[in-house]
Amino acid sequence: MDNLERDWLKAAQALDDHLGNQAWKEIDEYAYYDHLTINKLVTQLKNVREQVECEHREGHSGSSETSAVEELCTLLEAHLNTNFGRTALCLSGGATFAYYHFGVVKALLDNGVLPQIVTGTSGGALVAAFVATRTDEELRELLVPALAHRITASHEGFPAWFRRWWRTGARFDAVDWARDGSWFCRGSTTFREAYERTGRILNVSCVPSDPHSPTILANYLTSPNCVIWSAMLASAAVPGILNPVVLMTKKRDGTLAPYSFGHKWKDGSLRTDIPIKSLNLHFNVNFTIVSQVNPHINLFFFNSRGTVGRPVTHRKGRGWRGGFLGSAIEQYIKLDMNKWLRVLRHLELLPRPLGQDWSEIWLQKFSGTVTVWPKTIPSDFYYILSDPTPERLARMLLVGQQSTFPKIQFVNNRLKIETAITSGLREFAPAGAAIPVMSQGRQRGCPIDSFASRLDGSLAEEPEQADYYKDDQPTFASEVLDLSSMDQASSAPSSRNSSRPSIHRYSPGNLFQEMRRQSAVFFDDPDLYVDDDTRKVQ
Repeated sequence: MDNLERDWLKAAQALDDHLGNQAWKEIDEYAYYDHLTINKLVTQLKNVREQVECEHREGHSGSSETSAVEELCTLLEAHLNTNFGRTALCLSGGATFAYYHFGVVKALLDNGVLPQIVTGTSGGALVAAFVATRTDEELRELLVPALAHRITASHEGFPAWFRRWWRTGARFDAVDWARDGSWFCRGSTTFREAYERTGRILNVSCVPSDPHSPTILANYLTSPNCVIWSAMLASAAVPGILNPVVLMTKKRDGTLAPYSFGHKWKDGSLRTDIPIKSLNLHFNVNFTIVSQVNPHINLFFFNSRGTVGRPVTHRKGRGWRGGFLGSAIEQYIKLDMNKWLRVLRHLELLPRPLGQDWSEIWLQKFSGTVTVWPKTIPSDFYYILSDPTPERLARMLLVGQQSTFPKIQFVNNRLKIETAITSGLREFAPAGAAIPVMSQGRQRGCPIDSFASRLDGSLAEEPEQADYYKDDQPTFASEVLDLSSMDQASSAPSSRNSSRPSIHRYSPGNLFQEMRRQSAVFFDDPDLYVDDDTRKVQ
């Protein structure tokens, strides 16, 4: 605990004493749970723990029945690993407001409660990629105001970006962003390589440019060989700001190739800013820490009954913020606006600027189990598309930390149990066995995991490839330029239906090959990108 948090905690305790909240902590009758049952169970567990050695005093070779103990351990492991779930840190989008996430991450890291699973969308994807590709020691060194010197995506002046917007319809250039953002991803690191290096599970939400296709949550299970910087760019491709980009995958020889037929992807926050359902499906996540900085969402989170670390001050926390009448009016207006927006969307009466349905940026869920709301200031809107200075980033780090401090104790109580379960699994697992991200029962019902495990085995038999974590890879610039040329070629009016495959591709051989390549959308098998001639030589 650093001095900043120590000062905050001292002030918070003084405020509780002044408001009379300290008595609520000390008297069980005020609790929100059945304190009589809890105290009785705690007493029984303490007595059993102290008397457990009595049974072993009756012999020289252990107790009378060990099968019951073994069965109990097996059931506890399966039950807790499945039902307790895992914790994830979700970083929202919000353009340069996303730099507040650095302060949230720093506060969690300094208190030892930074979750292993991290997901990011749009601007939050950059911070999530930065966190998932660095160790704790590296993060402590880099999360300082001097980090602003690495953020150079908006260095161009008004004339340059206006000409680009007039010519291409986008404020920024994908090649420049790929070059500037690769440092945050440690070069052309893939999702699998990031997981193997730091043990953190990175997730990035991407939305296909086709409005009828499903979204994808890129991670080391669904797209292990997808290059992180391409997913980060795709998740930040807001219409009018950055054109949709092609995801890239790393082949066995270290070169990059288009991912999923070269289809284009765009900003994930347009549909799934906080992918809670996908996180639960892939990693059994049921506890989410959401850092929410979207400027259009802050106005709609009033929290009339208080929130974690920020209780209602009057009536000893049992009142309504703004009074009952004020809270009722706020709730009615918010629900009524949500209702009519849904009606207009289903009747297809909403306008579609830039060919995009923007209703989901209001209708989706933006909160989690714990939601951190860094307090913004009016000047943040002025610099919404500008690079931060060290002074501005220092303020964002401070505000992000201060907004997270009230949630630390609640998150710590949760992670204590989760860490104990994980430590138990790791301690009693067979030598050399990996700790699964999900229970065995969930893995048997998930074909993606079984395929990924088989792929792990096949990759382990190969000779070690070159170091992928260098920022100056020889193939990086050429592949980014190929990506740019692909975008230009796709925009040429050479074909009336450029999104459709040519007729010769429907021959039996080509169709079978395309079906195998299409499976890379889910599994991203490097073998799917090997040509038949190359396979014969091998």
